[in-house]
Amino acid sequence: MSALAAPGRDRVTLNLAMLINMLSIGSTMMVMPLAADLAAPLDMPLQHSGYIAGLAGLAAAISSWFSAPWLDRFARRPLLVSLATLRFLVLLACGWVTTSTQLMWLFALSGVFAGPMAATLMASVVDMTPPAQRGRQLAYVAMGFSLAGIAVVPVALGLSQWLSWRWAFIAIGGAGLLLTLLVAMLFPLLDEHRAKRPGRLRFRTEPLWLWAMLVVGLQAGAHSLLIPHFASYFRFNLSVAQGVIPLLFLLGGLASMAAMQLSGRLIDRGQALTAVIGSNLLLMFATLIGFVWEQMLLPLILVFPLFMAASSARFSAAQTITAAIPPPEQRAGFMGWQNTLAGLASGAASVAGGFWLSSAPDGMLIGYSTLALLSLMGVAAAFFGTVMIVLGLRQPHSDSEVREA
Repeated sequence: MSALAAPGRDRVTLNLAMLINMLSIGSTMMVMPLAADLAAPLDMPLQHSGYIAGLAGLAAAISSWFSAPWLDRFARRPLLVSLATLRFLVLLACGWVTTSTQLMWLFALSGVFAGPMAATLMASVVDMTPPAQRGRQLAYVAMGFSLAGIAVVPVALGLSQWLSWRWAFIAIGGAGLLLTLLVAMLFPLLDEHRAKRPGRLRFRTEPLWLWAMLVVGLQAGAHSLLIPHFASYFRFNLSVAQGVIPLLFLLGGLASMAAMQLSGRLIDRGQALTAVIGSNLLLMFATLIGFVWEQMLLPLILVFPLFMAASSARFSAAQTITAAIPPPEQRAGFMGWQNTLAGLASGAASVAGGFWLSSAPDGMLIGYSTLALLSLMGVAAAFFGTVMIVLGLRQPHSDSEVREA
């Protein structure tokens, strides 16, 4: 079934996809903020929270790569239900661990299912959505990333403080299982792609495929050079009061959601190049005036939401455009490989940024402007790659549904 006939049911399934995406991403986001609550009861050094999140991310990337050739051999709904059930069951089990080692390995196991689940989820959304609406629908599901930071992380922290850190995992795992049950009841089977399945999918080296992989890796890497260190940079380099930093992230999240919807609407109206050029130029502008130059030229309360909005919009545009490259029978595998490269690039950039930076006795980060310059160069390279994909999809030989984008 390529599109849902009933608009009401279409909206329900889209909301389910977004909520599952939000919970899955939020479960990974919450580990670092929960570190202080996990340390004492699990006898865990604070820095080990980074190992927990890092191992889960690595597990997701590796499992995405090795599962990609097989994901399109199954109907989307039963595969999604199976992977989501395993993902959220393991997260639920994290609420009963007694040592940090148990938590580390259980959380890593949840990452094994997270990578293929995310690829199958996005392939399902593309399958269910007519080409003329994909920009907005994919942007809506991708809003789960922003909502994870705005809603899931604060709720997890609140549960940890009011009840116990265990309830953060129990609540997310339980809510995820409930949503998975609704997916089993309400999602269409989504198995039309199997009729055209030629055999085991192999990684392809056509230019559009390679541009797509390069773009997603550069975008994730450039973003992760800066994001993990924003809170420290704001506090110690820019002297932002600690209580103001959550407000900045809230504004950034709200701006991101609005920008992704705008980007999706532009693509659906056949203005893909406008969305790509506008979002990337704004992101480079915000990076340059906010973080490359030592003296910020505009107030942070304007620069940071602009940065987050532009970054999210260009990611949403690239995701929608690259989703049109593979045929339906290769869609989930293609997205699985993209997830692998994004995860590896993000992790490598985070580690590299941590090694590069140093801190003064007063906490000020040294070398952040250089990281911002490297991020700017990555954004520019990904910008060029995305433009090449748009132009390539417009060629007469392209099979894509968005060749008129």
